[in-house]
Amino acid sequence: IRAFCLSRGLGDVYKRQVVKFHVKEGCEEEFLAALALRNETAKKLYEEIITIQIDPNNYLGMVKNTNVDAAVGVQMDGLDWLDSVEHLLVHNDEGSRTEWSLSGFEINF
Repeated sequence: IRAFCLSRGLGDVYKRQVVKFHVKEGCEEEFLAALALRNETAKKLYEEIITIQIDPNNYLGMVKNTNVDAAVGVQMDGLDWLDSVEHLLVHNDEGSRTEWSLSGFEINF
């Protein structure tokens, strides 16, 4: 995809991943400390890491990577981290630890 877009002058392509976390009441401080530590270690893996607080118990985590293969390769690290904070998160109706997650390609024109 990257080569296709660059060859046509469409700009670069980035792999974006976005995850929404719903943190249990009273666990926000522990979650944010774990997230800060994760983000510090993950800086070498991603081009950009952003966390947005939607309200006191809901957060969006977003990462950006120019190397699509590397983005796929570090997903296991993210899942390991998610396992470590599972006790801090509200599970959705299907039992997932995240409210929702998505990934895709950001195409800059």
